[in-house]
Amino acid sequence: MSIDHEVLRRYLRKCELEYIAEHSDGGETIGWIVPYCGTVEQIAAFLRGLGFHIKTVVDEEPCPGERHQWVETTSGVLVYANQGGVNGLVSKTRA
Repeated sequence: MSIDHEVLRRYLRKCELEYIAEHSDGGETIGWIVPYCGTVEQIAAFLRGLGFHIKTVVDEEPCPGERHQWVETTSGVLVYANQGGVNGLVSKTRA
C-alpha cells in the first residue's frame, strides 16, 4: 500500500487549522493560508479542498467603508478575507 502524500498534506493542514482555531484566544494569523484568502469564494474553495464543509459565507457591507468577509465551516472554524492589514486570520466560533 502506498501513501498518497497530497491527501496526507491536506489532512494535516485541516488538522492544523482546527487546532489553531480551537486553541487561539480571539484568532491567530497563519502565514501559509494568506494566498487563499483574497475573496470569500477563494477561502470556501480552499477549505472544501481540505475536506471542510461550509456553513456560512459572509460578504457584506453593512455601511459604507465597513466590509465583513469570512467563511465559517460546520465545525466552527472561521477564516477571514485579507483586508485592513489582517491577513490569514483564523478563529473559532464560541458557543
